[in-house]
Amino acid sequence: MLALQRNINFQDVGVILINDGEESRLPDELFLEYPYRVTNITIPHGGVSRARNAGLDASKADWVMICDFDDQISSTLGLAVLFSAITDNDKDMYYSHFLEEVPKDGAIKLMPHGRDVIFIHGKMFRRKWLKKNNIRFCDRLTLHEDVYFNTLAQAICKEERIGEIKTSFYLWCNNPQSVGRSYGWRFVLDTYDHLMKQRAAITEEFKRRGMQTQVKITVSKTVVDAFYDFQTTAWLTKDNREVYQKNERWFCTFLKRYGKIYAECDPIAISKLAEGSRDFHYKTNCFLMECRTLGAWLHHIMEEVEPFDLSVLDV
Repeated sequence: MLALQRNINFQDVGVILINDGEESRLPDELFLEYPYRVTNITIPHGGVSRARNAGLDASKADWVMICDFDDQISSTLGLAVLFSAITDNDKDMYYSHFLEEVPKDGAIKLMPHGRDVIFIHGKMFRRKWLKKNNIRFCDRLTLHEDVYFNTLAQAICKEERIGEIKTSFYLWCNNPQSVGRSYGWRFVLDTYDHLMKQRAAITEEFKRRGMQTQVKITVSKTVVDAFYDFQTTAWLTKDNREVYQKNERWFCTFLKRYGKIYAECDPIAISKLAEGSRDFHYKTNCFLMECRTLGAWLHHIMEEVEPFDLSVLDV
């Protein structure tokens, strides 16, 4: 779809392709006919975060956007929309609304997404700003790495320097073989260990940067999200009992490490976070009910669940 873009100068477009391991390298000759520059780089196999950092390090552009290999620009005017938006020199990052292909009733539907910190899709970053603030992916995260990067970027960027592109130009394509799609609705359930490692990694990064407010927000949000996550109907089945209990241990490990920080958090701020998390779970139509209070559930986690060794959260 890039080669079909209209109303742009292809001299302003560059693609950096990162081959994560020799076995995935594509021949350079494959890209000679494209109207834009393609830089074809191979790195030792190290996972998605290292590959994306390699792409950031190789870039010399003013603005960078990270794309998954199986996604595409949603229309032939997508880049024209994007370029017309990023002429504002008062911004350091932009997020755009984007579209997701979702299989439903034997057809592919388009689901719109607005601003979020979950997905990297449709987000643009001023490269020099990323470098100046040392905003990178956490090399050792292989899942939930987008949340780490987006959370860090949006926490550091001043709100007035974040722009919005309301026209969706990025399409998250439906690829059943991709990591996230292959898990389906079980993604959080089956990758909860990675989620807790990601939350620990961003907490430690905020601590390292002296961003104590963000430390408390991250810990509080992890707690309230877990409270509602663990009451979704998908988790509370006999078939999922073992993985449910294992994931309780993962959350318990996080809480044992950061429980003192949570105890210092403002109850009013926690309530606001809880309200947002609850509303989200209601909208997903898989929320059971608040069968116990947050305090009672945390008491159960602290007193009745055995944590892993705290070092398992180190990444």
